[in-house]
Amino acid sequence: MDVLIKTAGVGPGLLLLHGWGMSSSIWNLLLPDLQKKYQVSTVDLPGHGQSSHQGAWNIDEFVDALAEQLPAQIFVLGWSLGGMVALRLASRHPHRVSKLIMLASSAQFVRSRDWLNAQPAAVLTMFAEKILENPRATLKRFLLLQTQGVENQIGLNKLIKEVIVDDSLPSQKGLASGLAILKLVDLRDELKALVCPVLQILGDRDQLVPVGVGQDSKEINPEIQTTVIEGAAHVPFLSHPIATLQSMDKFCSS
Repeated sequence: MDVLIKTAGVGPGLLLLHGWGMSSSIWNLLLPDLQKKYQVSTVDLPGHGQSSHQGAWNIDEFVDALAEQLPAQIFVLGWSLGGMVALRLASRHPHRVSKLIMLASSAQFVRSRDWLNAQPAAVLTMFAEKILENPRATLKRFLLLQTQGVENQIGLNKLIKEVIVDDSLPSQKGLASGLAILKLVDLRDELKALVCPVLQILGDRDQLVPVGVGQDSKEINPEIQTTVIEGAAHVPFLSHPIATLQSMDKFCSS
């Protein structure tokens, strides 16, 4: 699998992994600040953004291909689906990841009897069905879920659309593969066994990754650090960029 990594900035290495249906352009507003402190690398998930891989993919083949191009000991930040990918990367290639930041992300996206702060499987099934019918409308609905609960949802939606305005529509196979990860992958054992420091940044109004998952994660791995951003939903790095950056910087510099 070909993986295109773009790198710019000065300082310790920081890899950013975006979420489902988006691309690395979602980070554009943060890059000017981040590149002053870090050598920032961005990458598009398969079938998203400028990724040349248009077929189906799985999480292991992607993180293995990604690890081949990464330097040793890099900070990794993953948002939403990207957080699950980042966790798998840290688990399979611990020599590459020195610190892990899971932003509005969880070790398991789907609810189960012993994991209640998550999404019902039916929600992911619905998105999988709708993707085949109308990808553009389905992504628009997903965008609304990401910003639901913030005070200025209309303004935040407009901001996201401006950031990703030049993005082409992700491939259906790329989207379907990402949904399969969200629906089927359980990384709780990996989270428990992880050796690198972990920071989980959550929004207290997040409708996709409920804030209660922070305590659930600590019960699995008591060493996890948690930051809860008040008033934030699923995109705290856009709605509350200062608080997000401060939490990142404190964790990475400690």
